[in-house]
Amino acid sequence: MYYSTQFYSPSGDRLYHEVAETDTLIWFDGRINSDTVVDYLIENSDEVILRYKFKVLTINTTRGVGRYYFSNEFKIDPKPFLNHNYGNWAIVSRETRSPSLKTEIENDNFSLVFEAINSGNGIGRFIFLKYLKNPLLKLLITK
Repeated sequence: MYYSTQFYSPSGDRLYHEVAETDTLIWFDGRINSDTVVDYLIENSDEVILRYKFKVLTINTTRGVGRYYFSNEFKIDPKPFLNHNYGNWAIVSRETRSPSLKTEIENDNFSLVFEAINSGNGIGRFIFLKYLKNPLLKLLITK
């Protein structure tokens, strides 16, 4: 199984990517997005993740579609992500003001799904593990 962690630095608009079991950190310019957003829409969803009901932000691009499931129960501050265009994160954070607890991406090259799982300590624990591992984002999430 492939494990990796991503960190975003708003001060440099850099997205750092760390692959488990390596000593290498790769960075991308977070301002650059090789895809163009065609439109986006927020709808109610029947999706239930860890007993929470979610809305879904669907972003259609020239290369595919992304679905970001979020709940108003969890908050992030979108301001640090204003220039984070890579993966359309500026739009996701601005429109949802919430971390995506399930993400589905389908494009020319791949299809993937990320989903929160219960670590045994509840959803709050998951957010700490997934999002607060990066000290740059530590103060951005509230519940």
